[in-house]
Amino acid sequence: MDYSTIPHEEKRKINRAVRYKRQRISGMLAKTHTTHSVKTCMMQSPGNKIQVVLSRSTGRAYYKGLITCGSVWDCPICSAKISARRSEEIKQAVENWYDMGGIVVMVTYTMRHNLGDSLKNVSRVITDAIRFVHSGAPYGRIKQKYNITGSISATEILFNPVNGWHYHKHQLLFIKSSELDYLKLEKWLFARYNKYLGLNGYGALSGIGVKVSPPQDNENLSDYITKWGLENELTADNKESGSFHPFELLDDEKYHARFVEYSRVMYGKRRLTWSRGLRDILGLAVELTDEQLAEQSELIEDDQIELVLIPGNYWRYIVKNNLRSKLLDMAENGSECFQDWYYHVVIKRFHLNL
Repeated sequence: MDYSTIPHEEKRKINRAVRYKRQRISGMLAKTHTTHSVKTCMMQSPGNKIQVVLSRSTGRAYYKGLITCGSVWDCPICSAKISARRSEEIKQAVENWYDMGGIVVMVTYTMRHNLGDSLKNVSRVITDAIRFVHSGAPYGRIKQKYNITGSISATEILFNPVNGWHYHKHQLLFIKSSELDYLKLEKWLFARYNKYLGLNGYGALSGIGVKVSPPQDNENLSDYITKWGLENELTADNKESGSFHPFELLDDEKYHARFVEYSRVMYGKRRLTWSRGLRDILGLAVELTDEQLAEQSELIEDDQIELVLIPGNYWRYIVKNNLRSKLLDMAENGSECFQDWYYHVVIKRFHLNL
């Protein structure tokens, strides 16, 4: 069945089930190979008081009282929640800048790579090359020439079974000028970037290694931003190129070692960074951490309907039998339907298995 033809609500439930399944596998890998907290995320409660609540306004169900890990790299559930909120904040930043009369230019950095290149080396070289581009008097003159006020940078990672790790750094440059020769800017950035790569045994192709896209309207920018590494990892876009989003590596055991490599390399790193002072210029509040965003409730208190308070022993049964996603699906089908399902599938079966 064509994924694009599935109704929105049904698609959302499918996506949720996939994310919960992938998170469980990520947690199992974490227990063996890393110490990352994804292994307890959305599985344990500090007080054994887990609630299922329903939004009056949207009809969507959520859990309350569970531990969250706040990892955009290891946890499909936290990553989706954090990324959605980061994306909305970036869209607001771009809108504010346009209102101030500026333009926004999109820049993407990558390099040539092969299956034998480790993610650790690829990410280090690209990061250091960009740092070299942005360092010293030469870039200071470029900033002044093109009136570059600040930037937002994001990391996107894909894995291709033929070509290995495909590591991108994306930037939005906030520029005061109303006009810009973006091809000249691209040429300058590429020359300096490729110089560093060459000195370290790597290289990039002209027009690919550094790509500067011309200014676009806010709607097109918003579409672009959602594909950054703030993207929906459940779309078919990556499949068309034969590449996998890191979370897709969890779907096939033969790629689990690659996911562990990715998890170890990216642990503790930031996916999104703002240049110093840019948020103040754009009138945005102090940036919250990924962990703070993951802990935030999707609902306001007045919009919540509590459906059930789940005791710890029942919750452990739900986790063990991979019912976390299904339980939320049933909660969204109506209170009477949910209560009947909860009794027969959770309470009754739990006691039968004692």
